[in-house]
Amino acid sequence: NAILYLKKENLTRLPIYGDEIIIPNRIKLLEPPLNPETFDYARFMQFKRIYHSSYLQQVDIQFTGKNEANFFREHIYVLKKKLLANIDFYISGKDERGIAKALLLGDETDILPQITANYAGTGTLHVLSVSGLHVGLIFMVLNFLLRHIMHTKTGRFTRVVVLLFGLMFYGFLTGLSPSVLRSVTTFCFVVIGMNFRSITNIYNSIAFSALALLVYDPFLLMQLGFQLSYLAVIGIIWLHPHISKFWQPENRKLAWVRDVLAMSVAAQLATFPLGLYYFNQFPTYFLLSNLIVIPWATVVLFGGVIFLVISVLPFPEFFISFCGEVLRWLIFGLNKTVEWLSALPFAQWEGTYISIFESLLICAGMAFLIFAFIHKQKYLYHAGLVVFVLFFSFRSVKKFQTLPENRLTIHAIPKTSVISIKQKDHLYLLGDSAFINNPDQLKFHINRFAYSKFVPKPYINPVKNALGFETGNFYFDAPFGQFKDQQFLWLKSRNDLPSSSFHHKKFSFIILSKNIKMRMAELKEKLDFDKVIFTADNSFYRTASWEKECKDLGIACVNLQKDFSFAITY
Repeated sequence: NAILYLKKENLTRLPIYGDEIIIPNRIKLLEPPLNPETFDYARFMQFKRIYHSSYLQQVDIQFTGKNEANFFREHIYVLKKKLLANIDFYISGKDERGIAKALLLGDETDILPQITANYAGTGTLHVLSVSGLHVGLIFMVLNFLLRHIMHTKTGRFTRVVVLLFGLMFYGFLTGLSPSVLRSVTTFCFVVIGMNFRSITNIYNSIAFSALALLVYDPFLLMQLGFQLSYLAVIGIIWLHPHISKFWQPENRKLAWVRDVLAMSVAAQLATFPLGLYYFNQFPTYFLLSNLIVIPWATVVLFGGVIFLVISVLPFPEFFISFCGEVLRWLIFGLNKTVEWLSALPFAQWEGTYISIFESLLICAGMAFLIFAFIHKQKYLYHAGLVVFVLFFSFRSVKKFQTLPENRLTIHAIPKTSVISIKQKDHLYLLGDSAFINNPDQLKFHINRFAYSKFVPKPYINPVKNALGFETGNFYFDAPFGQFKDQQFLWLKSRNDLPSSSFHHKKFSFIILSKNIKMRMAELKEKLDFDKVIFTADNSFYRTASWEKECKDLGIACVNLQKDFSFAITY
């Protein structure tokens, strides 16, 4: 299987679901990242059974005229396309349109990164993913509409068929994400249990739904959405009753507040180790955020479902526009509230890197303490404390070994050239200004690497002026640099070539960037060096040519387009 990337602005015709097309044989295997601690996109796609990719333009695509679409799925795609078009037409704000598409139809393509960061930073990103809240609403609406047919001869059977079809239809409409699959299958088993008038054990329903999904696709087990979805729902079902015992208000409104808070705590406890492992952060105001955002998002969801229904029915245009405008203002208020919450002081605990082993230790320690809390057994408390002592001891040893380390890393990041210098708990970045001054690029390529070296986020420092920069045992004055006793040159153009006075100087390595026009024979003739390093912003053609020259001349080389990041550690 392969994923194809198309330049939409250059296409006169976009392929649609079911189209048979012929493309050139330029499909490449998805490669793992060469930069340390960078998100492994190739592994992520492999668990979706996609192993190759290709970038195409209009001239590369030939339509055969055949369309072999599945009848059911084709009509679902047509309906979803119409609903998305209605959202685009009747909801004016770009940010509001993006949230509406994600919240109602599971389409997250139009959500800006900053909005996603706001929701993630407040612990409310789950409301943007179609999950149990959405599927539960569809179940309740259909169950309410079908309540009168229960007294007919075939009413019970008809209700089950309609409920099952409605739930599965909504699952297909929203893209069958792992959380939707979990919710739909669980509710389907609940519906079947209701039909046979049996008391449904919710744990059995959850376990059977997980088993059914894993039989269908075992790779789902490795998808983050599947893991977090099942952990959260198990945590809520298991822990919510015990947490609720701490506060038993008689007032119904206060009881509802208690339930929201208890569910938030239960879900966060269940997903905390996994969230910390994947995202290196924890939302400190998740209780306040969920108390505000969940009811607001529920209102938006109800209003959104009503809007989608009337947008495809023959209602007057002004009425559909009015409903769309009301929905826009509801989403606008939701976004602004989340933005305000994310801007509060200390809104996130960020920058903690843990390994899989450390994550498992946290899981074990929390499990012992939770069981001790429920069953009132001292030996379980002691076991939990021992596990956490082991966890903190392990981290302390690792920090003691890592923190004093001084390290120079030439990063293997596509289409850019970056050097990082770690001095104890600080990380300094030199390189392309467009990269080192872009928070999104740093978050994707650098931050997790820094956290793994116990460098907190405030101490990740892009160097804006690299002329005469000095820190600890590192000095750089372009193109000359020195790290401890190793001297190097960073050449980005022929103007960077040093004068003849440097020709007899011994360099540990030379870095070549920006497609510098340089032959290896000329470089070897003018300079004395041990190794040459090609950064990932050079063209494939040029690095291939340089590699061939190096092989012929016996020069040691590192090509960061296919070799792992180069590092020196003291």
